[in-house]
Amino acid sequence: MNSFLRSALCACCLAVPLAHAQLSPGTQPPAALDGIPATGSSCGRDDDSSEPAGGAIARKNPAGDAANYDCALDADKLQAMLSAPNLMLADLRSPAAFAAFHIPPAVNVSPGALASKSYWRNKRLVLIGDGKGEHELYVQCAHLKRRGYAHVQVLRGGVAQWQAHALPLNGRAPALAAQIRLSATEFWQETRNPRNLVLLDTRLAALAHGLASARTIPAPTAEAIVGALRDRRNAGVTAIVLATADGFVDARIEELSRAVRPVPILVYSGSVDEYRNQLALQQAVWKAREQGPRTPRCGT
Repeated sequence: MNSFLRSALCACCLAVPLAHAQLSPGTQPPAALDGIPATGSSCGRDDDSSEPAGGAIARKNPAGDAANYDCALDADKLQAMLSAPNLMLADLRSPAAFAAFHIPPAVNVSPGALASKSYWRNKRLVLIGDGKGEHELYVQCAHLKRRGYAHVQVLRGGVAQWQAHALPLNGRAPALAAQIRLSATEFWQETRNPRNLVLLDTRLAALAHGLASARTIPAPTAEAIVGALRDRRNAGVTAIVLATADGFVDARIEELSRAVRPVPILVYSGSVDEYRNQLALQQAVWKAREQGPRTPRCGT
């Protein structure tokens, strides 16, 4: 989630000096930076009350909460539900992203505010993101169910998958391909999701190092991807994450997206070196987390 990654940098620039020192201009830190408390000059209460509407998805997840992938809901099924009187669509993206375009009749809300809306507990609640970093949405779904929300689901693939189905949107959405392209940081994040099917073009087979679940396909074609999906070992896939050496044009990405529906697809077309640089940054983050941030003394 782009807003999530941007906010992680702001929160951790003092807490993880080692990782921050390795950031090049315009580089965003990985999601693993989240959760490292920032070093500050004052002591304050740690709660969710300051989370802006539509901010980062599930910044803090209660200990013991696991992702519930049974919450997944396909776009065509949500479309069939839109006339239901008890339906609530909770768009958890940033306010700016929501203002640009959204699914009618969704409302923009933050995870912290969502959990406080007890009057939504008996409604059919659907959580909506941008299609990236969706693991956190499934964690949020599990958390809400634990809090007594009777019917919670996650729109699989978010607004990008809704757009891929050519379903109605309010506002002007960017090109579908722009929404499903991955940076090196985002690719790293998506490979951490155990329910994502990671497929590598043979020319990027070197990326398989450290990605135990990744599979190599002979060519980044719709036929090869669909064939991998049909493999019984890949039952229950939440999304496809494709790494390819081909510089896909937008039309090619959108064609692949249509070919594998209803399964969402995300595409990384960067270089092996770019990804390895991302791993180097992540190792710095791990080292910084092991060392721990400096924290101020309170009450002195």
